[in-house]
Amino acid sequence: MQQVVVNIDNRILERRLLDEANKKGRKLANIILEVLENNFVPRKAPKTKLPYKRLNPLKHISRIDYDIDNTEDIDMNDAEPFKEVKDSAAYVREIRQNAWRR
Repeated sequence: MQQVVVNIDNRILERRLLDEANKKGRKLANIILEVLENNFVPRKAPKTKLPYKRLNPLKHISRIDYDIDNTEDIDMNDAEPFKEVKDSAAYVREIRQNAWRR
């Protein structure tokens, strides 16, 4: 961190800086720092848009119909989906890698 003392000899510049500080209700030192940051600190690059187009979910929705008559004899209380998965993080990582390979 550097500490700098600024001596403003130009009365017009001094008056403009003081007017700006009074208008914004801030200290003169903060206004000078703002001017320096705006002129010498590189701004962040604007966020780029995503390379893919969003889809309308209503156009791509599909209804899933189950034949309820065939499911009466199945007891879902004993169902244990993903029982064979021991490490959930590794399982998800593998699914994501396989999806990218398609």
